[in-house]
Amino acid sequence: MRRTKSLKWAGSALLIGVLVFAGCSPQADTAAESDEPVEREIVEVVQPLNVLAAPVTEQEAEYFARRQVPDDVDEWLREVELGEYERNPYWMEVYRRAQEEGRVVVWATTSRVARVVDEFNEMYPGVTMEFQRVETSELVDKFEREYDAGLRNVDVILQDGIPEVIGQWQRGLLHKYVPPRMRGIVPPELQEGMLRHRSGLGGVLYYNTEQWPDGPDFTNLWALTRDEYQGRLILADPLQHSSTGVYLTEFLYEPNGERLAEAYEQEFGSPIDLGEHPHAGYVFLERIAKNARLVRDDDEVLNIVGAPGQENPPMGLWVTASKIRTAEPRGLVVERLAYDVYPTGFLGYSPPDDILTGAPLAIASHARHPWAARLAIDFLMGDADGGAGFSPWRVVGNVSTRVDVGPAEGDLDPLEVIHWETIPIDVEEEYRRDFIDFWLETV
Repeated sequence: MRRTKSLKWAGSALLIGVLVFAGCSPQADTAAESDEPVEREIVEVVQPLNVLAAPVTEQEAEYFARRQVPDDVDEWLREVELGEYERNPYWMEVYRRAQEEGRVVVWATTSRVARVVDEFNEMYPGVTMEFQRVETSELVDKFEREYDAGLRNVDVILQDGIPEVIGQWQRGLLHKYVPPRMRGIVPPELQEGMLRHRSGLGGVLYYNTEQWPDGPDFTNLWALTRDEYQGRLILADPLQHSSTGVYLTEFLYEPNGERLAEAYEQEFGSPIDLGEHPHAGYVFLERIAKNARLVRDDDEVLNIVGAPGQENPPMGLWVTASKIRTAEPRGLVVERLAYDVYPTGFLGYSPPDDILTGAPLAIASHARHPWAARLAIDFLMGDADGGAGFSPWRVVGNVSTRVDVGPAEGDLDPLEVIHWETIPIDVEEEYRRDFIDFWLETV
């Protein structure tokens, strides 16, 4: 619930009021050349206390405790007033300093930033946003390679997830900046280390709605391993399509193997025979691989599954939940299957109160335009209504990390997701290697 009102806190044992400063356009501000504070709309956001106060465990906090900032970086942070040297200047001072820099360079793993570049440039005359899309698998290497070579080509980095960049953060190559108006509406755990821009629902199953207007007739994942689905499962090649590989790796985590063993007995009426496999997750992946047809990427999965007029269409396996937004423009007849299958149809989902959840938005070390980077981060977090710079992500399958911005209309509710256990970040790479080896042996 949100409403404009005078400055006032609403407090009770169950509700907390959060004050948000809504973004304004400098073009309309007559105080652009003065030190007077910029007037902004005061918005009160009332949210359940437990949404804001999810605890950070010692194990989770440890990921962000292993940070060493080199002396030259610490001196740079002091000069540009970031990190422990950050103060809270009036926003017009931030803008004025950004104008002196003239531009900001953003690298992201999503092309959606390109849709709001013009809007940023109109909002902040004198500061030009330049954007480059870099593939998820390439961004880490590209940034580190250029940084170590002394090149300072990027100011702001928007990555897919914390695990991809935690190493760079620990080296002191990335730095947190939380705009003042975000500090009360992004939960503390999603400001830890780096500000999170958004979270996603991970991958889900997709089905053809002409074949199953009321949803598929199975309720257990193991049903997909039956002979009737041989050749009728479409899967993006997990060795070529990185997000699919990340999703499937979750099945190799032992707690998830235990859940799959329970689901097997529920589906087939007897305990699973593991053979030479460590646990049921390996058996499940092996049988899925036998029934699946591999394609290039998840767009191709949807094209095959959702083509109208098919006599016996296949199922699509673990395509990013937000891809549903592309179905109607492409004339596809597909829907997502997530809740109504046991143990769960979701893969690659992290709960909203997980410190490792979300797409990090950070300032690169030794950025040439650190003040303009502040403008860019503030802009990409959205305006008072969660639009403007965040508007490309106000679609099904994406969730803002702001507690005052809910999921898109008609979307799956992230608070109702039944998810698999998340692989701890310090062993995630080990499980990823195990998955690649196992998949190469199996397929």
